[in-house]
Amino acid sequence: MVGYPYRLGESPLKTSDTVSLRQTARFAKNIVPLISGRVLAQVSPRFGYDQKAVEDHARAYKKAFNAEGISEYVIPPPPKGRPDK
Repeated sequence: MVGYPYRLGESPLKTSDTVSLRQTARFAKNIVPLISGRVLAQVSPRFGYDQKAVEDHARAYKKAFNAEGISEYVIPPPPKGRPDK
Protein backbone atom coordinates (compact mmCIF):
# COMPACT_ATOMS: atom_id res chain seq x y z
CA MET A 1 0.00 0.00 0.00
CA VAL A 2 1.18 3.48 -0.76
CA GLY A 3 2.25 5.52 2.23
CA TYR A 4 3.09 2.67 4.60
CA PRO A 5 6.67 2.31 5.83
CA TYR A 6 6.69 -1.45 5.30
CA ARG A 7 4.77 -4.15 3.50
CA LEU A 8 3.50 -7.43 4.89
CA GLY A 9 6.41 -9.77 5.37
CA GLU A 10 9.07 -7.02 5.42
CA SER A 11 8.62 -6.05 9.06
CA PRO A 12 10.66 -7.82 11.72
CA LEU A 13 7.37 -8.31 13.53
CA LYS A 14 4.98 -11.17 12.81
CA THR A 15 2.45 -10.68 10.02
CA SER A 16 -0.35 -10.49 12.59
CA ASP A 17 1.54 -7.67 14.37
CA THR A 18 1.90 -5.76 11.10
CA VAL A 19 -1.82 -6.07 10.36
CA SER A 20 -2.66 -5.03 13.91
CA LEU A 21 -0.42 -1.94 13.63
CA ARG A 22 -2.13 -0.86 10.41
CA GLN A 23 -5.60 -1.43 11.86
CA THR A 24 -4.71 0.49 15.01
CA ALA A 25 -3.37 3.44 12.99
CA ARG A 26 -6.44 3.52 10.72
CA PHE A 27 -8.80 3.32 13.68
CA ALA A 28 -6.88 6.08 15.44
CA LYS A 29 -7.15 8.28 12.34
CA ASN A 30 -10.93 7.89 12.45
CA ILE A 31 -11.31 8.66 16.15
CA VAL A 32 -8.80 11.51 16.53
CA PRO A 33 -11.40 14.14 15.48
CA LEU A 34 -13.81 12.78 18.11
CA ILE A 35 -11.48 12.82 21.12
CA SER A 36 -9.36 15.40 22.86
CA GLY A 37 -5.78 14.56 23.60
CA ARG A 38 -3.73 11.74 22.22
CA VAL A 39 -4.19 8.27 20.83
CA LEU A 40 -2.90 5.50 23.09
CA ALA A 41 -1.43 2.28 21.70
CA GLN A 42 0.30 -0.32 23.82
CA VAL A 43 3.27 -2.47 22.88
CA SER A 44 2.49 -6.18 23.00
CA PRO A 45 2.92 -7.68 26.47
CA ARG A 46 4.76 -10.65 24.99
CA PHE A 47 7.71 -8.30 24.43
CA GLY A 48 7.81 -7.35 28.13
CA TYR A 49 11.27 -8.68 28.87
CA ASP A 50 12.88 -7.99 25.50
CA GLN A 51 13.93 -4.32 25.38
CA LYS A 52 14.90 -4.40 21.69
CA ALA A 53 11.57 -5.95 20.69
CA VAL A 54 9.71 -3.29 22.71
CA GLU A 55 11.65 -0.54 20.95
CA ASP A 56 11.10 -2.13 17.51
CA HIS A 57 7.35 -2.46 18.14
CA ALA A 58 7.12 1.16 19.35
CA ARG A 59 9.02 2.35 16.27
CA ALA A 60 6.66 0.36 14.05
CA TYR A 61 3.69 2.09 15.74
CA LYS A 62 5.38 5.44 15.15
CA LYS A 63 5.78 4.70 11.44
CA ALA A 64 2.19 3.49 11.12
CA PHE A 65 0.80 6.57 12.92
CA ASN A 66 2.95 8.93 10.86
CA ALA A 67 1.78 7.20 7.67
CA GLU A 68 -1.80 8.03 8.69
CA GLY A 69 -0.88 11.63 9.58
CA ILE A 70 -1.25 11.19 13.34
CA SER A 71 1.28 13.20 15.32
CA GLU A 72 -0.12 13.01 18.86
CA TYR A 73 0.12 9.56 20.38
CA VAL A 74 1.42 7.75 23.44
CA ILE A 75 3.03 4.31 23.42
CA PRO A 76 3.54 3.13 27.01
CA PRO A 77 5.77 0.16 27.80
CA PRO A 78 4.07 -3.19 28.27
CA PRO A 79 3.03 -4.20 31.79
CA LYS A 80 5.38 -6.65 33.46
CA GLY A 81 4.61 -9.16 36.12
CA ARG A 82 7.13 -11.22 37.97
CA PRO A 83 9.01 -13.56 35.67
CA ASP A 84 8.57 -17.25 36.34
CA LYS A 85 11.45 -18.78 38.25
